[in-house]
This record gives sequence, C-alpha cells and structure tokens, in this order.
Amino acid sequence: MRTSIFVFCLLFGVIFAKSCLDEVKELEAKPPMVGAYKPICQTNGLYAETQYHASYYFCVNPKTGEKILGTDVRFRKPSSCKTTPCMLQRHQGMLNSKQGMVGHFTPQCEEDGSFKKVQCHGSTGYCFCVAADTGVKVEGTEVRGKPTNCETAGIDNADKPCLKQLNELQAKQPLLGQFKPKCQANGMFAEMQSHAGYHYCVFPKTGEEIKGTRIRFAQPKTCKATPCLIQRHHAMKDSDRGMVGQFTPQCETDGSFTVTQCHSSTGFCFCVVPETGEKLLGTELRFKKPKNCEMTECMHERHQALKSGLLGVFKPACDEDGLYSNVQCAEGICYCVFAKTGAKVLGTELERGVRPTTCELTKCFKKRHEFLSQTQPLLGARKPVCTADGNFNAVQCHEGVCHCVFPTTGEEVLGTMTRFRKPQSCKLTQCVLARHKGWKMASYGLLGVRIPRCAPSGDYQKVQCRNGMCWCVNPTTGKAVAGKSAQWTVPSC
Repeated sequence: MRTSIFVFCLLFGVIFAKSCLDEVKELEAKPPMVGAYKPICQTNGLYAETQYHASYYFCVNPKTGEKILGTDVRFRKPSSCKTTPCMLQRHQGMLNSKQGMVGHFTPQCEEDGSFKKVQCHGSTGYCFCVAADTGVKVEGTEVRGKPTNCETAGIDNADKPCLKQLNELQAKQPLLGQFKPKCQANGMFAEMQSHAGYHYCVFPKTGEEIKGTRIRFAQPKTCKATPCLIQRHHAMKDSDRGMVGQFTPQCETDGSFTVTQCHSSTGFCFCVVPETGEKLLGTELRFKKPKNCEMTECMHERHQALKSGLLGVFKPACDEDGLYSNVQCAEGICYCVFAKTGAKVLGTELERGVRPTTCELTKCFKKRHEFLSQTQPLLGARKPVCTADGNFNAVQCHEGVCHCVFPTTGEEVLGTMTRFRKPQSCKLTQCVLARHKGWKMASYGLLGVRIPRCAPSGDYQKVQCRNGMCWCVNPTTGKAVAGKSAQWTVPSC
C-alpha cells in the first residue's frame, strides 16, 4: 500500500494561533447567535481534545482548535482522540477532497485510531490488507473487491517474521557473507539492519528496507518510520518501477522533512513544514531555492490565505527573508507596512491603482500618519495629500479652500489660495516664487515690499502697477519693457 503520509499540519500555526480562551472571550463579547459553536477549553488555555456541536462530538488539535476530519460521532464521544498515523492520513485525504483533488487515497480507521485491516482505494477499485498500526500494505493481497481474509494474510499471520526468516536461512546453511537479519526479542525485525558495510532502516514487521536510509560505515540517526521516510520510501519504489515525474522528498537525519524541497520534474522549489511535509503555499520558486524557509508571520498568513481558496481574502506579499514586503496592496489600494509585523503605516495609502515608490517616512507621510493616529483630530488640522514618491501633492485643499504647496516641505505657496476650486497651475515659476517671497517678507512687517501680480498660468501679468505707476513687463522674466510705463493710466502692452 502506498502510505505516503501527507500529514495535515496539526501543529502548524501554533505560534500564531489564538488560544481557546481568547476565542471564547471574542465570542462572548459579540451578541450571541442561536446554534453558534463555542469551543470547550482546558484550564491551561488549550482546546479540549473532544468538542461538541449540534449533537456531534469530534476531535480537534488542542493547540489550534482545528477539527480533525473524519472523527465526527453523533450522540457520543469518540473512543479516542489520539492523533494516530491513520487519523492524520484520513484528515489529509478528506482535506484534499474538499479542495477538489481527485484520485487521492483516504484510509479507513478503527475507533481506536488504528488502520482498518482492509483498505480500498475508491479511484482504482482495488482493496488490500494492511498492518493495523502502520497502514503498510501486505504485498500480494491487492484484488478488485475486498480480500477474502486479512486475519491470515502476511503481517498478521507472521507473529515472529524475523525469527522465522532467520530459522529458514540457518536451515539452508547460508553462504559466506549472506545477509542475516537482526531480530528483536518479540520476533520482529530490528529497526536497523546492516550488511556489507551498510546500515539501513527496515519496517519491523516485514523487514523491508526503507529506501533512502542506507548509509555506508555509519548508522542512521533514527529509524523511526516518520512521514518523510515513509513518503520517500514509496516514491523511490515507484521510481524503481519506472514511474516518472514522482516527487521524492528530502529528509533530515532525524527523519523530519528538509524545510526546502525541490521537485526535479517541474523545477519548482518550495518550503515545507518539517514535521509533516505540508507545502507552505506562496513559497514556490522555479529553478531557485527560497532564501529563507523559517516560518515567519508573513509566510504563515500568506499560506493560510492561499489555503482557504476564498475570494477577496488578503494575501500578503513576503520578501526573500520571509518578512512582509514594504508595499502591500488590497482591492486596488496600495500602502506601506512595517516589515516585521505587516502593520499598515498610516497615511501611506494613495489613490486606487497608485503604488508608493518609496516607504521612507517622508515629511508628507509623517504628517498623514500623525493626523490619522489622532482619535479626535485637532480643530483645523489638515490631512495632507501625498504623491507616490512621498512628497506633498502640489495642490492641497481643506474645507473648500485650495492652495499650492512646495512638494518637499508642504509649505503653502503664498498668493495661490483659491476658494471652491483648485488653482489653474501650481508650477513654481519665477513670478510665483517672487510673489511668495514678497508676501512672506510683508508678513514679517517689512514696508515697501514689491509683490508682483501673476497670471493663472504662473507667468507675470503683462502690466504691473505700484504707487500709481504702471509698466509693461516680460511675462517670463518680469523685467520692465523700456518706454512702456505710464502714471495713473494703464499702458498698452
């Protein structure tokens, strides 16, 4: 039996998941809904392993509260909520079916969590016998329809398979150097075997070598049949049979999944959960390994969002280090965030479809952040409009009054104020700058300051007047035109 265990990550999200008590508090803070599910908590804040809702009892992961699929029992508690290999495989199989995956094998479990001795693959129609504790297929029992008897088949009939094999070997007078299995006291095969300078792991009930564990002149660190070792074993067996395109996981010496996995047939590399091998969605890169596979908050949030498959769910962008990318976008609105937490930097939101080109806390972003951070904005306080590069928008408006500003400082360009409409131009021409300087000097109390008049376009008005004298000027430079002046009248320019 193919027992590649794509175990659902029951321990996944422990760091970030809310506690049971937190969830109950949130539910109690909201108006109660008839029939709403309310979790049962342990005194230490974890979820009770057995939960109840609408006449059904079911098992959950105590740390995350996530339901273990396939454990529902009506009107009575499950006999066991211990997360056995069968329960984990069944949960993952049912989860894959819910997500639309076809052809995936979902095992049947006994109430005590062990594998049912007869298993059937719904997609192929074949049934076969398995070992109740590991789910390993008993070779030669695969038939269409249920096998006649799994009590007398292979594993269950051979209560001391290693001793039996050893006795048969010794009865035939073994050849020099021929392999002799090592047995446990109970007659099963020792988990670690050695031959011709190699050490390797085997399945204790069958003695079959776990492929990928063979080491020369050294011993495997562990021979525990972990999900990674089992999945790698079956993938290598399939390759030996000529199956192509098969994914073969890489395992650490302790039997866990290597956090970075690569599929040689597709060229994609991705991060996985070490305990279960579950792919972290959103980490796939082609022909390149992810720089960091440590489970960060951004990677966790992105994985959960992609896994949900729901439309409109925010999916954060993460950088190569697993931190939040500086710029995030949701529903067409882009903004800056803090890299470690993903918290929005208030004031960096721009118009729909406009993406910030910088997330440096410029003067404009800072003023917007300060304004939005106030629970009760001060009287007359203004929320500035910023451009994508963090500068002040050339036109600022507040309560019907608009004016031009200097882009880097946000200072008002004096003389540009208009009511109920925007200035025609905020180009900082020679006239506009001279007028601003004149008004500023006048505000300091200086007398006799000349303040030029500017056209809506920003050029000098062709006629300038002061103290009864008017004269013509060059619209661009503001210099007087010789011979074009008059007292108490407007010259023709």
